[in-house]
Amino acid sequence: MQVSGRGIAVDLPPGWEASIDSGDGAWRALDTSKPAEPVMRPDGSIRRVVAHFANFPLPPVRGDYGDGAIETMRSGDALITLVEFDPESATQPLFAATGVPALRATDFDPDAVHVPRFGATGAQRFFTIAGRPFSLYVVLGSHVDRADEIPVVNAVLASIEAT
Repeated sequence: MQVSGRGIAVDLPPGWEASIDSGDGAWRALDTSKPAEPVMRPDGSIRRVVAHFANFPLPPVRGDYGDGAIETMRSGDALITLVEFDPESATQPLFAATGVPALRATDFDPDAVHVPRFGATGAQRFFTIAGRPFSLYVVLGSHVDRADEIPVVNAVLASIEAT
């Protein structure tokens, strides 16, 4: 199933869900009626795209990098977060990689999980796609069984498009 909104499109396997922070702190399903442009918050700050893709039910309250969801994860669960940075970040060395990266089992580390959860493992990468700089943060419910989830995660990552 392809979902898209705010200049992001992704193909998700059956059983996966996607949501995007609308800019007002509420998470909503990706919506093609929303523009790709950043959302202006009431305080004047700009909220760029923050999207979550998961193969488990996402709780309605969670942080940009999945806190609130990570605590509910079990073995076999996968959470992909995509956080857009300001356009001028695209010229920084941190975002030099072009295109959404594929991940390997050796990329994952239990110490990379921002919200400690026994058994979980995480990986984070920075890249630019269509001139837009992003942080990719992936958490898997089990470090031991991570190799089982990586092919599906990589299929989702390979399908991500930005305009």
